[in-house]
Amino acid sequence: MGVRLAGVTFQGNPWTEHGRKIYAFDPVSAHMIMVRPIRLTTGYDPAPLASYPASRATASDALVTVPTSYVRYATSSYDPKTAGWEIVAPAPVGLDTLVTTRHGVMGVNVHWQTRLNDAGYLLPWNPSQRPADTALYLFRSDLKRWERLSGPGVSPQNLYEMTSLAYDSLRDKVILHGAGQRQDELWNFDLESRRWTNAKPRVAAPEEAAPPVCAREAVYIPGQDVFLTYGPAPEDRTLGAVWVYRPGENAWRRADISQVAGIEAARRASQNRALVYDPKRDLVLLVLGGGGDAGVTQVYAMRYSHARARFTSRSR
Repeated sequence: MGVRLAGVTFQGNPWTEHGRKIYAFDPVSAHMIMVRPIRLTTGYDPAPLASYPASRATASDALVTVPTSYVRYATSSYDPKTAGWEIVAPAPVGLDTLVTTRHGVMGVNVHWQTRLNDAGYLLPWNPSQRPADTALYLFRSDLKRWERLSGPGVSPQNLYEMTSLAYDSLRDKVILHGAGQRQDELWNFDLESRRWTNAKPRVAAPEEAAPPVCAREAVYIPGQDVFLTYGPAPEDRTLGAVWVYRPGENAWRRADISQVAGIEAARRASQNRALVYDPKRDLVLLVLGGGGDAGVTQVYAMRYSHARARFTSRSR
């Protein structure tokens, strides 16, 4: 039940109690890449990490402006063959949301901790604020470094820990869901032009409904050309809502799908969830976890067919 964990185990392996999307599989090196800040006591500067980017920021309303600890951003690599971890490179400050692409692992500096006040609540935001430098990076496993892909120009703003990433392999674009005032904007990053674009999709079903707010868990299914997200329903946060975005139509639809069974209502769309796509079996896997040390994890599978899918016709 500790807080401000150091980010490493006693053996030097990465450790975190809130993984979010800080890891992704790299098809280039066949390793899993993970970015996790390593927390250090203020004044302690170990030589192996001395060149790694550091963040010593405090909340805007913090009473103690000289923190007792700070973090350095590190990249770890996990080899499935040897079951071994290795710290392989520095990482850009704030990089904490990763996605697998055919080019390798890419990541965005969501840096959601800076969006909180000292008590841990989300700070207000409006478009008149100075824009954050939201960038997309590619991990070059051959060079063991991160390469910035995005240049100057507009970029998604007001990102938070629920912001999701997915890779549109048909168009070679990265999809980001979770920006703007309500964190419901959907942006594309074109890897050829290296530019961000606000897609501004319409909501096709239910008609006149608000677009979905980001829910952190999203996948792209190439065979169906859909970006699919799962999270709490707006009318009842104990219900899970499946939203489908089709890039070719630039439209959202809410799927009319039965709720998962065999798990308590409070866990159906809680924080303890993950959504992944298994291309070998063409299955979307939903992982829902129970609470406490004795909590049981349930794994659900869905084979999605857009032609056969049903969608809600009116807002609930």
